[in-house]
Amino acid sequence: MNKVSIIEKSATIRVGKEPMVLVPLKLWRKMESYLEDQEALASPKFLRRIRKGRKDAASGKLKNFDALASGDVVGLLGDFELTRTAVDFGLANGVEVERRFSLEAGTSSD
Repeated sequence: MNKVSIIEKSATIRVGKEPMVLVPLKLWRKMESYLEDQEALASPKFLRRIRKGRKDAASGKLKNFDALASGDVVGLLGDFELTRTAVDFGLANGVEVERRFSLEAGTSSD
């Protein structure tokens, strides 16, 4: 195991010979999330996919659809044609599925 030492004059924390930065875990998790976002936003491929998704949404190619997996029955919420197709598929394969037109009070699809 490496020895952790603090050099008081420079206030540098070292693990072995490597200088380290010490931050509370809660702060690191926030920083890590921001770093991941920055990394994704620097990716040309990711940015192209975002532009295409926005274009598809604006043109009507994307449909709203949520599968709500709570309780004994899978509930479907969203575009009528998509939910109808999913209900038909579920019935044909022995899965109890019901179409819902709104979320129950106090619930979320996230």
